[in-house]
Amino acid sequence: MAFTMLNIISGMIAIVFLRMGIAYGDELSTPSASPKIVEGLAKKLNEGMAEQRYHVWILFTDKGIRTEGEFTQSLRRTATMIPDRTLRRRQKVLSERDIIDFEDLPVVAHYLQTVEATGARTRTISRWLNGMSVETTKTQIERIESLPFVRRIDPVQVFRRIEPGQVERLPSEKPSSGRSDYGVAYDQAAQIRVPELHDLGYTGKGIRICLLDTGYDYRRHQAFQKLDVIATRDFLHGDTEVADEAGQDVSDTQGPQHAHGTQTLSVIGGYDPGRFVGIASDAEFILGKTENVASETPIEEDFWVAGVEWADSLGADVVSSSLGYNTWDPGTGSDYTLDDLDGETAKTTRAAAIAVTKGVVVVASAGNEGNDAWQKVLTPADGKDVVAVGAIDSQGFRAPFSSLGPTADGRMKPDVVALGVGVWAVDVVSPAGYVQRNGTSFSCPLVSGVCALLLQAHPEWTPVHVGRALRETARDLGPADPDTLYGWGVVDALAAANFESDSTLVPDEPELPGEVIDGIVVYPPFPNPSSGEVYFPFKHSGDTNVGLEVFTPSGELVAKVGPQSFYGGRYEKWGLVWNGENGEYNRLEERPLRDRDSTVSPGIYFYRLDFEGKMVVGKVARVR
Repeated sequence: MAFTMLNIISGMIAIVFLRMGIAYGDELSTPSASPKIVEGLAKKLNEGMAEQRYHVWILFTDKGIRTEGEFTQSLRRTATMIPDRTLRRRQKVLSERDIIDFEDLPVVAHYLQTVEATGARTRTISRWLNGMSVETTKTQIERIESLPFVRRIDPVQVFRRIEPGQVERLPSEKPSSGRSDYGVAYDQAAQIRVPELHDLGYTGKGIRICLLDTGYDYRRHQAFQKLDVIATRDFLHGDTEVADEAGQDVSDTQGPQHAHGTQTLSVIGGYDPGRFVGIASDAEFILGKTENVASETPIEEDFWVAGVEWADSLGADVVSSSLGYNTWDPGTGSDYTLDDLDGETAKTTRAAAIAVTKGVVVVASAGNEGNDAWQKVLTPADGKDVVAVGAIDSQGFRAPFSSLGPTADGRMKPDVVALGVGVWAVDVVSPAGYVQRNGTSFSCPLVSGVCALLLQAHPEWTPVHVGRALRETARDLGPADPDTLYGWGVVDALAAANFESDSTLVPDEPELPGEVIDGIVVYPPFPNPSSGEVYFPFKHSGDTNVGLEVFTPSGELVAKVGPQSFYGGRYEKWGLVWNGENGEYNRLEERPLRDRDSTVSPGIYFYRLDFEGKMVVGKVARVR
């Protein structure tokens, strides 16, 4: 490995203690006087019986680090457990000092054991969220709440999947252009220009894709004869068998438990020349069974969070999540609301965001709620850098069920669309048959497969690069420009692969001229001109707070970002970001402090970067 572990460790020490909010040698803080149990759950506990069972998250105050030496040892131990493939993927998005960080450190074993000693039964453990989910009773929760290292107790949210009904304009069962090698799968691949990439030799080879779904019967159908499965895990039952097992799994109206996952897998990885060809059939696959289709025990978010952490640990490049859920199961304690779809509230969204920061491309179904009272995109599709996929039919019309944007904080969603009406997939009953399915659950794997092709063509691309390539090359549909129905439009895989990344990337060690002020090197913003986001990179030697203001030529303030804190000694490749809209934002994620007005008009704008009183000014151009 090219990584210098001692440098990583020494560079991370101060950062982690700052994030933890404690100094070396500090004792654990005493419990807050405010209740640790969220209001909705507390109400359910008060109304319930003493021994009624609940599924809850137990979130901890810290990871038991008291000294620099303890932290160094913990990092060293953790470093030995992270595969080289995972480290190489993270290197694309993280500096050497951040490749292993606080989120990677294990949850304190003593904390887990003490919670279990109350009688609570562990379901999952999350390093990233620093907590555990458990099945427990009201009496046990009261004991857990009194533990000094417990920060918060939340309900495990529960979702029920909405399946779209019959829709019009199903594609023909026959190939439409003489490409008989694709069989029935030609139209869904051709609509997003995948055959052109296949002809260039891009079939997903060397790329690792993780699916999180209902289960997978991948040994029986002939379309899976060459499928390369490198790992499987059943998070529901704690084993590695992801096909249905007698006594564990049940059928629903859509068929066996494993039907949905098997069919989404085939859309990406199926290969039956002359009858069916998937989008990225030469990729490697990791299969996580995270959903129970039984009506009384639907998917629960802790299994999904555990699944995405598992995917990262195995070096997944892409996570494909065909969730499509929105109706919260009654009685779980505290339902999410539309206001919570802000890119940072739902635990699935938070876990997806962490995965993206570690270099994983996360693709999620927008949802099938277009005709439902909810209407909006779902978690984790509300995540900022999660690729949310809506559904269209074979003629390019939006499927009526496809969920709409924007997110609660005003961001455009979905990102892109693909076929979600009459998508061909394997028949889980016949080992040689194929059937058509509807839903964003099936447009999602089409786009996930494209992401694998893009990463094969451009191994250096990060999740942000992949998302931008998809959006900026998509073929516009519906109203002009990005909208809340189609996002940026239908995916164009060939155009995305040819996306000129040079205009949007800067190297890790830039040779660009930079302005130097008191040890801070400020590089030119990029891309400039821009029709989307503009990044303001810099390099600095000490900790600093950086703010950004954007003005019209007449001096009117149109946007404000930050100030945001940055730790010292780093080259900030992305720095601060302005997305070209009016508004005021307090974080890189662009959560508004006040309502946004609109995207600014094309033209010249002046910017001012403020490094704690040291100012750098310049100009950027906005184009359509």
